Amino acid sequence: MKSKSTQLAIVIAAMILFSVIFVPTASATPEESKEKWTKDHTIKNVKLTKIYKYEEGYLKINKIYSGEELKKKTGFSKLNEEMEIPLETGTVMINSKDDKLVVTENELLLTSKKSGTIKLEKGKEKEYTTKTSMVITYKNDPYQWWNDDYKYPQWTWSKFFSWYVREDPINLAWDNSCLTEVKSEIPESWTDNPSEYTHYVYDPKLGWKKGDGVATSVYRISGGYHARLWTISNGAVVANAHEDDGVFEWPLGHQAIDYEGAEGIVAAFYDGWDFFAYPLGYPLGNEYTNEYNAYNNGNATVITAVK
Repeated sequence: MKSKSTQLAIVIAAMILFSVIFVPTASATPEESKEKWTKDHTIKNVKLTKIYKYEEGYLKINKIYSGEELKKKTGFSKLNEEMEIPLETGTVMINSKDDKLVVTENELLLTSKKSGTIKLEKGKEKEYTTKTSMVITYKNDPYQWWNDDYKYPQWTWSKFFSWYVREDPINLAWDNSCLTEVKSEIPESWTDNPSEYTHYVYDPKLGWKKGDGVATSVYRISGGYHARLWTISNGAVVANAHEDDGVFEWPLGHQAIDYEGAEGIVAAFYDGWDFFAYPLGYPLGNEYTNEYNAYNNGNATVITAVK
């Protein structure tokens, strides 16, 4: 039986090892520029694996990041997130790009102009792998956007354990507003409870905040518009708005295929008697084009209430 002193030494050693693995060695400082912070938190040559599995009643999508550089940074050999999309046997769907989906009891068959024919047999996994880069930070090491004199956060982030991966650019802001007021102008045809991955923004007083989504439909099976919103501590509401492609366009699952058009569509809800939208907006320094050619010009449309 180990002595108490030996047991204590083992516990202390374990705590030290944990802190070495999981606490980042560098933190953002007020003097640190956005460019330097981003460079220091970017991991290249990350392996991105998407695993698809069809079961009667749903399609399961598992997205996995892995690689040696990721492990060095986080201590984890892989980070993954999953989603399930409900399906009904007998579904036949043709979208505007002539992609055709047929769901039977034993298989899911997608015929796509872009990728040819993809067949998922019931209960069998199909795996696709690409290389990517990611901007990632530990929960206690957010980019301090307020110290670089920005009024609003610049990005949304997805969460993996205590790590956050950069996702979409913020492209809308409502000054001196609240979620209730902002949502009151969203058309009733939109849903307040869409299917979505959870994204976060970082606020200097409130910490990491979970987003609140609205969309043209719950699952946007044939594509549609989607926005995530946050109230931040300076009294503003911020959002990322984007257009999703169809769930069953290739690659399966939603991809953001447009930022600027979606930003304009959402902003138009507020250009009237009660609100005024400034399309030139506020420069957030988050110009960005994702891998599906969705472009954000780096300026957030700012909307103010007419008092």
